[in-house]
Amino acid sequence: MWAQEFIPNSSRKLKTDIEDLPFSALDKINSVNIKQYHFIRDVERFESGESITLPINYGMIAEESDDVFTTPQKDAVTLYSSVAISIQGIQEVDFKVKNLQFDHGMLKQEVHALKEQLEAEKLEKVSMKAEIAKLKVLVQQLINEEPKQP
Repeated sequence: MWAQEFIPNSSRKLKTDIEDLPFSALDKINSVNIKQYHFIRDVERFESGESITLPINYGMIAEESDDVFTTPQKDAVTLYSSVAISIQGIQEVDFKVKNLQFDHGMLKQEVHALKEQLEAEKLEKVSMKAEIAKLKVLVQQLINEEPKQP
């Protein structure tokens, strides 16, 4: 079958019991196992000597796919449902990415604040070492002084 475009009816006027998906579209998509295969009819044509290039196809196996992607008989994949679920899956990924970007931004700010705190502590440590060195000199001077006689 060939067509320039398939335009499935999707008007609200044609639908009832409209609800959000009761499952994670991303989980359903991740359950899909895409296979590489040849159609039996193509192999038969090729083996009969017909001069054709044996095309490699890619897709789902209906019997091995989740019900949301197939007909009730599990003999075909429903493209419109598959596309709709894929779009929802993309939206779920986009939401996760935005959350990760937010978390990343917060962590960058936290790292920046910790670096500033570390720099301040390093400067304080250098200052304290200098003061300790001065105190050591003073203590040594006190030790080296001769005791005063009353």
